[in-house]
Amino acid sequence: MALLHPHAANFFLSGKRPKATGNPHPNLAPYSKFQTRTCEIFVAAGNDPAFRKFCEFLGMAELASDPRFATNAARLVNRDALTEALSTRFADEDGHELTRRILAIGLPAGPVLYVDEAIAAKVWPP
Repeated sequence: MALLHPHAANFFLSGKRPKATGNPHPNLAPYSKFQTRTCEIFVAAGNDPAFRKFCEFLGMAELASDPRFATNAARLVNRDALTEALSTRFADEDGHELTRRILAIGLPAGPVLYVDEAIAAKVWPP
């Protein structure tokens, strides 16, 4: 919610859903959005230990030991291959349920919501 500026203000002013402006972090991977069966999700494994934990959770421990993905620097060089592997893994998942499970193990993730959906969710304290 904190990152909605200026999109939330534009929504309140116009009532129109803002267009997406892009998500991949230029210096971290994976730190982006992915399509699931039910919705897009955003996941962030911003360092090597988090990436290893993420891979173990996904049942893809071999990715963490693959030299193309073993370090963040390597993941950046091989971002396309990593994105393809993760996209394939996520394709049949319910994104809402998957992100709840990822959060439960202490890694950041969430469904991608449009501004109007996020505001309607009322997830912040009153």
